[in-house]
Amino acid sequence: MNNKKEESRNKKIELRVSESEKIKYQKKAASSRLTLSEYLRDFLDNGQVNIIEMDSGIDAQKLIFDERKVLIGIGSNLNQLTRYTHQNKKLHQDIEALIDELKSILIN
Repeated sequence: MNNKKEESRNKKIELRVSESEKIKYQKKAASSRLTLSEYLRDFLDNGQVNIIEMDSGIDAQKLIFDERKVLIGIGSNLNQLTRYTHQNKKLHQDIEALIDELKSILIN
């Protein structure tokens, strides 16, 4: 929420569903590793909920840690490129190619 202290979620919205719908939504939230409230907020905000289904042999925490580590590395490289650009007022062709490659990876 934009670097501000997160707002307290103390307001309630009621939604009437059938018993079978409630169970279906609870199962979807659980399979997403979200609370029902988180699941429904995500759906209302984005029109969908992104679910990462895990094989039983894959540790979700390790996967998140590894992905975070990769993102931190990309951020560090980007900072170095920015620093280089500001110092030299231009980009080397190899760096431009790398930026294009990163863009294509991030878009896909």
